Amino acid sequence: MDPFLLVFAFIMGLMSIVSPCVLPIIPSYIAFLFGSSKVGIMVGTLAIYSGIIVGVGGAGLALSLVGTVQSLKIFYLVATILIVLLIIDSLGIGILRSLSLTWLAQKKGVFTGFIFGLLLMLVAAPCAVPLFTTTAMFALTLSEGFSRGIVLLMYALGLGLPFVLFGLMPKLSGKIKGLGLSGKWWIKVRLSILVGTVIWLVWSFFAV
Repeated sequence: MDPFLLVFAFIMGLMSIVSPCVLPIIPSYIAFLFGSSKVGIMVGTLAIYSGIIVGVGGAGLALSLVGTVQSLKIFYLVATILIVLLIIDSLGIGILRSLSLTWLAQKKGVFTGFIFGLLLMLVAAPCAVPLFTTTAMFALTLSEGFSRGIVLLMYALGLGLPFVLFGLMPKLSGKIKGLGLSGKWWIKVRLSILVGTVIWLVWSFFAV
């Protein structure tokens, strides 16, 4: 396996969580879930990381089973539909907002942290899905299912790294909250990434 692909997957995972639409809200949510205790925050962030590994690992397992041309086309079709919905949502129509996991904002504790990590791909869908899809498409170029799973595992490790850093360095959370990374410029960048991903998916669908 090309080591570059593993590094690429890790960076894609990291970028999925450090994007402006996700990163600034993480410290506040961690504080809400686990309070101010250093031990509680560390245990909680590890629970989130565990949820991420299990969630993305499940996706990696499914991806390892993809083998036929027909199943590849189904993957491309489902990913295209999902990202088109995200594009519509980014335009302010709000189709997916009604599906938001608001109940996660009403519960606290380690178990909720695990579930949050497990469902992080849905929670951070507008920023995470395009990068995850890109990583998955590169993983599908590998013939062995085990190799595909390793690539997705590297993505998960990158995706969960910021949570561990927040757990180890609580002071970092205060700096992140004050960054003010959201803005119209990022909405345009995110929309461009989504549209570009759809174009790539459609091209890949017909190229298989």
